Amino acid sequence: MNHRLRHACLGALMLVACTAQAADEPRRIVSAPVQLDSADGLQRLSLPLDALRASRLANWGDVWLVDSRGDPLPQAWAAAPPTPPVPWRWAAMKIFAWPQDLPVQADQGLKLEIDASGAVVRIDRPAAASTAASAPSAWLLDLHGLDQAPRKLRLAWPPSPQGLRRQATVEASDDAQHWQTVGGATLVEAPAAGGTPSAAAFVQREIDIEAATTAGGTPRYLRLQLDRPLALGSVEAQLAAQALPAGLQTLTLPMRRATGDDLPPHARQAPAAWLLDLGGPVPVENIQVRLAGENQVLPLRFSWKPVQPRTLTGRAPAEAGWQFAAAHTAYTLRKQGRTEVSPPFSVQASGARWWLAEAQGSVPDGPAPQLVLAWRAPQLVFAARGTPPFRLQIGGERPSANRLDLATLVPGYTAGVEHTLPQAATG
Repeated sequence: MNHRLRHACLGALMLVACTAQAADEPRRIVSAPVQLDSADGLQRLSLPLDALRASRLANWGDVWLVDSRGDPLPQAWAAAPPTPPVPWRWAAMKIFAWPQDLPVQADQGLKLEIDASGAVVRIDRPAAASTAASAPSAWLLDLHGLDQAPRKLRLAWPPSPQGLRRQATVEASDDAQHWQTVGGATLVEAPAAGGTPSAAAFVQREIDIEAATTAGGTPRYLRLQLDRPLALGSVEAQLAAQALPAGLQTLTLPMRRATGDDLPPHARQAPAAWLLDLGGPVPVENIQVRLAGENQVLPLRFSWKPVQPRTLTGRAPAEAGWQFAAAHTAYTLRKQGRTEVSPPFSVQASGARWWLAEAQGSVPDGPAPQLVLAWRAPQLVFAARGTPPFRLQIGGERPSANRLDLATLVPGYTAGVEHTLPQAATG
């Protein structure tokens, strides 16, 4: 193997350079000139996509700003920029009374009738169970149709002039048999003075839900258990708004159909699977799936894998190291004269290079799905010390001690001040 350092320029030739580089040559160097914004000593640089793809370390530890002699500038990674509060929306959930003569521990006797799309239609009791007249003390909540896991539940019930207090527990499951606790709260309705009907001085009807991962990925059902019966009128799920957060960059790429030895063992039994190689670690935060044609519905299970410097070319997808990212139902449906598509969903996969999508049901005919990837570019804060021209350099080995803390680099540092610095650019 030739271990001599090689050089290429970022920009138009970057994709060619990345393709030509063997995966077991982590010392290759690529670089691009940096243009300062002003004469200010402290500036910041957002890493372009080509630089991310050229990196061979999941934390971009091989990315440096250097002067004309190749010496590193004083530099530090910027913290995540301040973001506005997440806008929320509420979505109605389908709810079903849990059979009252069936203890919640006796799930093996429970049967769910599910339609072709996977939505619960009704709950079938065991033959020995009977219907009680009082309100249920447990409810099944169907997550089908929600584009993401709920952050919170909001319950509604008929007004109680005498007041109301219930201890509630929420559990999650992907098969309605194995459950894990994901939330709980004390529900309260305090009557107004004089017990005025349809009025209350205080009502606590919300339950926070923790993120949960089940054996099948994300839960399909929630179960609400109460210490005493409660006649629920409705349940709403709090979801993040569908719009992408501000400041994200996006790129649309087609996936590639993969079979057999091209896939990791756990994906070879899926009805279909697709791979996407980003070339390097890209900190994807949101993904939207685009399907070809109309009236298509495709449940998917997404996994990701970090960059691995010494993996043999072409073998990475079939090897171990995949991490579950999300379960998501992609769709494109005509509704009242317009086309609705599945919204973006959030992932936590900093340093991911490879993406895998496994079909969880029947696969529509047509081209492979496309992914609209959204990420926030990492930023380097640096002092323009030394002799220009300055360059962004990816590759090679440098002591990590050359990287500073923000509080050391920026005098009188306060959180977020780095995002007000002049912004340099490559090219």
